[in-house]
Amino acid sequence: MAVISLSKRIVPKKEARPVPLTAERVHPGELLHEEFLAPMGMTAADFAGRIGVEQQTVADICAEKSPVTMEMALRLERALGTTAQFWLNAQHAYDDSRELKRLRDSGGIRAVETVPALIVD
Repeated sequence: MAVISLSKRIVPKKEARPVPLTAERVHPGELLHEEFLAPMGMTAADFAGRIGVEQQTVADICAEKSPVTMEMALRLERALGTTAQFWLNAQHAYDDSRELKRLRDSGGIRAVETVPALIVD
């Protein structure tokens, strides 16, 4: 197993494993609340004031009622030291997982016929 050194500590490098598309993704609002605001003891109102948006905007994201927009991703990047891309990727992954589930559950895809595999000599 490969290791990387961080401040004279030896830390095992984890092998990256992609999350299957069938896995339900977490809404970025849950990430914002559980991984950032709650550990800092900060309310949606406190955080909203710091990033210059209405309290309801942050509350709706944390309650998974609103998506993280590009503008919000940039605000989160600046405020939390993450990247805007992190937040946009989380939002896209969440949206994609919900849409895949909806399409699979709708039954319309079942009408697609399986194409025989192409055999190459």
